[in-house]
Amino acid sequence: MYDNRIYLERVARREKQLRTYKNLLYMFFIAVCVSIIVIISIGFKNGGKKANASSGAEVIYESVIVEDGDTLCSLADRYYRSYSGTKDSFIAAICNINNINSDDIRAGEYIIIPLSSAYN
Repeated sequence: MYDNRIYLERVARREKQLRTYKNLLYMFFIAVCVSIIVIISIGFKNGGKKANASSGAEVIYESVIVEDGDTLCSLADRYYRSYSGTKDSFIAAICNINNINSDDIRAGEYIIIPLSSAYN
């Protein structure tokens, strides 16, 4: 015959294991949710590569590779389409974004160019 007491002990042990696994699953789910919320809030705080200009327009950037003979002035002539400032302020914005001084660019480097509005 089968001992009923042993069976009940096994059932109780199994239920306890299931509760433990269930609690671990809940804690893992909560940790994942908190991590996602933190990552999203950091993304909103930093603003990514897009930022709002004072005019309310969005600033869009483009990464451009510098070719032989390129200068900041030649890049400004090429990309100065809808920038809402002067050409000199456009060049100053490029220098500010890329942390460079005047014509300190070399062929093969990538620089970031603001395309749609004034850089703040």
